[in-house]
Amino acid sequence: MSRAALLGMRVAVAALALAVLAAAVAAAQATDAAAESAAPSVDSATPGAAPAVPAADPAAVPPAEPAAGERMSVAERFKSLDRNGDGRLDKDELARPDLFEQMDRDGDGAVTADEARAFVARRARAAAGGMKVAEGERPPMPEVVRKLNIPYARMEGVEPNLLSLDVYSPSGAGKHPVMVMVHGGGWSAGDKALPAMTQLKVPHFVGHGYVYVSINYRLSPKVVHPAHVQDVAAALAYLYDHVAEYGGDPDRLFIMGHSAGAHLVGLVATDDRHLKAHGKDLRIIKGVVSLDNPGGFDIPRLMDSPTPAGGRVYETAFGAEPKGWKDASAITYVAKDKHIPPMLIILGEGRPESARQIVAAMIAALAKVGVSAGVVEAVGKDHGGVNMDIGKVGDAETAIILAFLSGTDPRTFPARTTEYKPPAAPAAPAASENPALSPEKVSPDSGTPAPSEKPE
Repeated sequence: MSRAALLGMRVAVAALALAVLAAAVAAAQATDAAAESAAPSVDSATPGAAPAVPAADPAAVPPAEPAAGERMSVAERFKSLDRNGDGRLDKDELARPDLFEQMDRDGDGAVTADEARAFVARRARAAAGGMKVAEGERPPMPEVVRKLNIPYARMEGVEPNLLSLDVYSPSGAGKHPVMVMVHGGGWSAGDKALPAMTQLKVPHFVGHGYVYVSINYRLSPKVVHPAHVQDVAAALAYLYDHVAEYGGDPDRLFIMGHSAGAHLVGLVATDDRHLKAHGKDLRIIKGVVSLDNPGGFDIPRLMDSPTPAGGRVYETAFGAEPKGWKDASAITYVAKDKHIPPMLIILGEGRPESARQIVAAMIAALAKVGVSAGVVEAVGKDHGGVNMDIGKVGDAETAIILAFLSGTDPRTFPARTTEYKPPAAPAAPAASENPALSPEKVSPDSGTPAPSEKPE
């Protein structure tokens, strides 16, 4: 058989499997239209699909699943496309680039079973006239100064893009607060320039007077912990020293991460070893926004579950030993007098109780040492939506994040986004007006390694 014929057969098989998958999911969704906005559900704090199909990124799991028979039918069809058995579909496996782009809701370069279910649900709702995009939900695009692919470190044998960052600044002079975004992707995929990182976030944050920075880091399986968090720390240290060159105020530096990125921002803000390797400490971080990766706060507790969601993904990134999991868990490092910054944790709707317990334990640990932290459930949003919707006009989650950055104590936010009543539109934070944003100024250091001197 010719190569062209083989390719045609492969595409036909993929299309058939997708059609069956869509039919099964659409039937399930017809009885529960809300399932699309729920995050996939598993018996643990993090991502992905049902345990039968491990997800590539830890944090997406729906609160309400279809009936057992339907769920297994969907899982089997998804698995028939997943030829390498890694719990996600890449472009080659799906063999339909047009559908792949629509399914990959969080833009991390892979389609999970949850995203496939959500995709067919959206199509079913659209066919029924129930899927409409609100007028004016995209923020206006301000004048933006872009500086792309800036190296924050150099390492022999490492692709330069993995150790680089993109800076988007308001035009004109000024010392602007800085928002640093860390992408997700199961510690093995994703990129700083994906639409989920830029399309809404750039106009939103720059339009509100922030310098917006999106960073890359080395990915598994080529590296394992602590390489990912070391890279994030190196990027933050570089920004503290150089962001003024791009109009940013180094004394108003915030970090936000989604999924695997949420794990990394929580870890770099608690385990001070990584910033200290660059002559810095946790005082350079003024606030943390963690987007939908509850299990990452306490990986041993997550992995202790009988069927941990995304278990293989965690082992690829952190190894198979509990010692490594503990070393990669933010809760391990919560202690007094470390200057851990305030933390806002946002979860997708309907997270299982196990996930909520991990978050509650993290917040309690932070409170015990005097650190303000709070959690908000993003009603109507799945794992991808928690990230993708930030920046939409009128979005409650976006308003809560802005209020936090402007100094609102995260403990004062309601439990659900639907209960939030925003005050006047928050302005960009001023260190002099907000005690949470103006701790002791970090003294300039003289021994910070140059960008090429990354720690091992």
